[in-house]
Amino acid sequence: MTPGTKTHRTATATAAVLVAVFGLATMGAARDRPRAPRSFQGSWTLDLYLSDHPEQVARALRLDTGEGGDDITGDMAESADVGRGNVGRGTSGGFGRPGTTRGVSREAISENDRKLLAELTDAVRFPPAALTIVQTDTAVTMATDAGMVTLQTNGKVEKHRLAAGTVDRTATWEGPQLVVRYDVGHAGTLTYTYLLAPTTGQLVVRINFERRRGEPGPFDIKLVYDPAAPAGGAP
Repeated sequence: MTPGTKTHRTATATAAVLVAVFGLATMGAARDRPRAPRSFQGSWTLDLYLSDHPEQVARALRLDTGEGGDDITGDMAESADVGRGNVGRGTSGGFGRPGTTRGVSREAISENDRKLLAELTDAVRFPPAALTIVQTDTAVTMATDAGMVTLQTNGKVEKHRLAAGTVDRTATWEGPQLVVRYDVGHAGTLTYTYLLAPTTGQLVVRINFERRRGEPGPFDIKLVYDPAAPAGGAP
């Protein structure tokens, strides 16, 4: 064996070892890297049958935000049958939480916060019939007939501009869910949770109003969006 041949074989063996080590390191890094959530990207249309009815939404918002009055009586509870046995967090009647009364106390909030809250909840009462989503690794952009908003999904506070002023907004991935929170000062926090239904592929949006930190309202409002059918074709 000539010296040149021996040197060539040694270099080849060294290169093979380096490739193997690099491959193992790459596989380890891939395992350690968090998996990207399923994409919400695409066009969606509101499913009126599966989504909560506007009247149900209005009643739930009045209860969650305390706009129904200082004392929500049993008579109102019976008349406001919002049909949320599947999502209510409270007592057998679906109102309130265990160990609490059905009434909700209203805290004094500023007139400006009240206007901001009214504007935000109007968007819940009248959800967009069509929604287009573009998603990247760092942001989610949602477009409707009313306009477009880009959410930076890093959990940092952004300013969300409304006609009545601005509110603090954060967006972050919590597992497969996109959670967007709007902080309305002393009025509370409105939270949107977006999730793809694993069996149907529908986009499910749950909305809750938190009047005090750590105390979500008694009801989730549910909106369901179906994948939009392409022009001239089936979904």
